[in-house]
Amino acid sequence: MRHARVVLGKLLRMSGAAQRCIARRASLPVLAALALIVPAAASSALAVRVVAGPVIGDVTAGTARVWFQISTSDSVRIHCYDVVSGNEVSAMKLGVRGPPPFVCDAAINGLKPNRNYSIKAYVGHRRLMLTHINIHTAPPRRDPGRFTVAFGSCMHVHYPAQNTIWKAISNTQCQAMIFAGNVGYLPPTLKQFPVTHDHTYWKLAFHDQHVRDFAPARALLASTAIYATWDDRDYGPRHSNGSFVFKPEALQIFRRYWPNPYYGRAAAPGTYCRFTIGDAQFFLLDDRSHRAARKAAPGGSMLGAVQLAWLKKRLTQSHAGFNIIVDGEPMVPAYTRRGAWARFARERHAFIHWIFHHGVKGVIFLSGHRKFGELTCRPPQPGHPDQYPLYELTSSSLN
Repeated sequence: MRHARVVLGKLLRMSGAAQRCIARRASLPVLAALALIVPAAASSALAVRVVAGPVIGDVTAGTARVWFQISTSDSVRIHCYDVVSGNEVSAMKLGVRGPPPFVCDAAINGLKPNRNYSIKAYVGHRRLMLTHINIHTAPPRRDPGRFTVAFGSCMHVHYPAQNTIWKAISNTQCQAMIFAGNVGYLPPTLKQFPVTHDHTYWKLAFHDQHVRDFAPARALLASTAIYATWDDRDYGPRHSNGSFVFKPEALQIFRRYWPNPYYGRAAAPGTYCRFTIGDAQFFLLDDRSHRAARKAAPGGSMLGAVQLAWLKKRLTQSHAGFNIIVDGEPMVPAYTRRGAWARFARERHAFIHWIFHHGVKGVIFLSGHRKFGELTCRPPQPGHPDQYPLYELTSSSLN
């Protein structure tokens, strides 16, 4: 860090042309660190500004999460207003502290179901520019009314911007958007990652900040409840599993940039969580953090014992009409083995039969990764009247 500050001081004293020359020669870890430090250093002379976001996170019938990244640590005041009446319904003050990235993740309470709310945020007397932000709260719990949820995977932010898909998603006026993995792409091999944990932390932070700066998706992120889990390429290298050496840094940064309801269990941290919208309960799975090595298949585990036990417990407790299981890779299809749950055949087979044995109703699967869209059906097996068709819808890629 001391070295980064010295380099930063020299850069700030250079001309623009000299800075660009240095940037072309600098390593990515150093550039990532500088990208997060420069705004903080410059803030002594400039007003605090929004670096990334805003993003609407977990939204219920009475609460909402609002996320954004600012240029330095400071105290932020957030005011929430009912769009129809214009009345202020909530106000809060919270401190945004380091180390970078300086992230504000505000939990707003006291809201009402199926209402629209706007947000204003201030540092001191200066208003922060949170463009396009709009919160639409969820319908009441177990409400069988209709709503729309969008989902997709494989968003490659380095490809030329394509607005068509994002306009189409926005036009659905969806209550929530689920990113089912590979939102941005990290290097494909471990050799292309930095060699230290600190440098990898900066690289991952820079990666997620770049994802937030993907212009075509900004309006959607700021107006729709966003949920996310990861797949291999936004977790680590291609085909990553639980042995990934930078797994702690990957989860730390993912938690800072994606305002999900929660992150796994203390005994087995990860990106898995659940949330409810009306009469549907959603289960986001983490198929990387506790995944066995490839040579362990088919007898190994893709989810790990703790996550699988969590999923089963929550499914048996669910009273929802629909139980929607979301994963970065296909779960139902048996014909595809590369990375899919079919590679861990025993775990997959046992879980599918567990669903029917325990009378869990309304199970639907959503997945990504495959680079195409597909609807798969596992029909009931002959002689098993307790079974019903299991459908999985795959959506990939977003651009």
